Amino acid sequence: MRSDSYFSKLTDEQREDVRALCLQPGLSLAALRKAVPDWPGRSRKPSTVALGKLRKQIRAEDTLNNIKATALVMEKIHKQLEGQADDEVLQACLSLLGQEVLQQTLEKDDPVTRRHSLRILLKREDQKLKERNLTLLEKQAALAEEAEETLNNSTLTEEEKAAKMRALFGR
Repeated sequence: MRSDSYFSKLTDEQREDVRALCLQPGLSLAALRKAVPDWPGRSRKPSTVALGKLRKQIRAEDTLNNIKATALVMEKIHKQLEGQADDEVLQACLSLLGQEVLQQTLEKDDPVTRRHSLRILLKREDQKLKERNLTLLEKQAALAEEAEETLNNSTLTEEEKAAKMRALFGR
């Protein structure tokens, strides 16, 4: 933030008050402008455009801090459960925790937070899809490798090779 900006000229207490107002869901920019203190050293309020930018920045920082806090909690849980539970149970617990935090974030009445949360949700689903595709490709590669070994096996007759190929590919 620039040193000559409205927010940087406020006292620490005023900054916290403005931050709380910016995070208040459903508060219009006009109402925010009425609620914030005057610009220090000037006898006027900041413009609604400046307050809109400030509110967007504060909400983005708040969302990022929530995500970081969630990640830290999930990391602590992961360390706590490591060695005590198998990987599937651990991943299920972490997934449930992440979904719960995401659900609470989506329930907020803040469109910026909701938009960021939806982006994270879409990225998570895209990652799951990529992992599933990778698993399928690995299985296909293993089948292709086994098929190649079967075809290159000179100890098998043609009928045995054909039978093994049918067994591999289910035809």
